[in-house]
Amino acid sequence: MKKQEIIELFKKYRAGTLSDEEQAKLESWYMQYAATSKQQADPAEMSERLRKIAGNLPLTLQTGKSRRLLPYLSTAAALLIAGAGIYFYKHGLFGNKKEAVSQTIDIGPGSYRATLTLADGRKIDLDSAKAGIQVNEKDMHYNDGTNIHASIPKASSITYNSLTTPKGGQYQIILSDGTKVWLNAASTLTYPSKFSGTAREVFLNGEAFFEINSAAGSSVSLGPFKVISKNQSVTVLGTTFNLSAYTDEPFVKTTLVAGSVQVASQQGSDQSTMLTPGQQAINSEGKVQVKTVNLNSEIAWRKGLFRFNKEPLESVMRQVSRWYNVEVQFENESLKTETIEGIVNRFSNLNTLLNLFEIAGDVQFTLQNHTLTVRKKQSGENN
Repeated sequence: MKKQEIIELFKKYRAGTLSDEEQAKLESWYMQYAATSKQQADPAEMSERLRKIAGNLPLTLQTGKSRRLLPYLSTAAALLIAGAGIYFYKHGLFGNKKEAVSQTIDIGPGSYRATLTLADGRKIDLDSAKAGIQVNEKDMHYNDGTNIHASIPKASSITYNSLTTPKGGQYQIILSDGTKVWLNAASTLTYPSKFSGTAREVFLNGEAFFEINSAAGSSVSLGPFKVISKNQSVTVLGTTFNLSAYTDEPFVKTTLVAGSVQVASQQGSDQSTMLTPGQQAINSEGKVQVKTVNLNSEIAWRKGLFRFNKEPLESVMRQVSRWYNVEVQFENESLKTETIEGIVNRFSNLNTLLNLFEIAGDVQFTLQNHTLTVRKKQSGENN
């Protein structure tokens, strides 16, 4: 970022007017700058300045008490705005702690990657330079109008195709009825070549954000839209919602943004629940509970953010695993229950994200051959 842009972001930060996107951008810039800066400052001088500056960015690792992440960003803000310059240096700010995450090995964030599997078994690796596709029974093309060079198999009956994102991938699809679906990483949407009859039905494994097209303005009579996922179905007419149904997650979470949906368990009981905007249905082995949630947190991935609201580290690391395509293992089981709160740019490199976590609390990370090990910080090492 240019200096003037940084100054403006710092001013907004101090005024409390930063948007989520701006805050994530500022955090990412800080971590990258702090990791590469060669400037030095006298530790006593820096300590004195730190004592005079109040405030922190809201990313903490909770271990019984709240820990501040990036308290030095407030110092950087004050110094930059005052024109006194910024003093970042690894050993001065962060002590002589060892870098658990190798700075010579890094993993980039996820990107637009997906595979389309046709009804006849053919697989098409979709263009990573495109963000999504549009499909119908006769044609399919990218959202920008570019053709996908593959013939659609002719069939007298309705056939089913699948769009799959790998770990580290995301993609969008516009279905034949105009419904828009955004797939998160490690997800599969199975859909018919065309919708017919009184209902529209698709199948989801993983996480997706849906904007359901209603009959309004359409020449086709559109019935209810149904999403079948792990142990439940969601029935809607025209609405916007997020559905997280990963096989490695303990719950299926349906979050309503606009409109209304009916969530029905397909396991244990015939329980059916209607949601209103801002509510989330949590399905645990057939038992559905409803609570009011922060929509910004629940759909942050659609805005290019990680947004954690006192979320257990175990759950956070499952998201990290899917987005950065790494396997995660914990050396200490007690670390799984520590919680994280805050906002981070989802398109930061892995080291940037992990450094934030390390500074916040008593965790360290070791990355080797795409296996990320989480361990307790060694005694004597500073935050």
